[in-house]
Amino acid sequence: MMGLILYGITHGVSSLRALERLARVDLGCMWVTGGIAPDYANIGRYICLYEHALAQEFFEAQTRTVLASTATSTA
Repeated sequence: MMGLILYGITHGVSSLRALERLARVDLGCMWVTGGIAPDYANIGRYICLYEHALAQEFFEAQTRTVLASTATSTA
């Protein structure tokens, strides 16, 4: 689910319904999420449940890790 959120953010997608659509039609997103395609309500529940874990410091650290590993694998 975190992969879906990160993928959406990097592609300028922020609404829950748009994230749901992205998970169902974008092949890159399908690869990142491992094929899960949650509906918008489940995405919203995930964000609410893990709101504290998605705090700025944690989120920034995770994003840096993903970007660093991506840059390393493509170099």
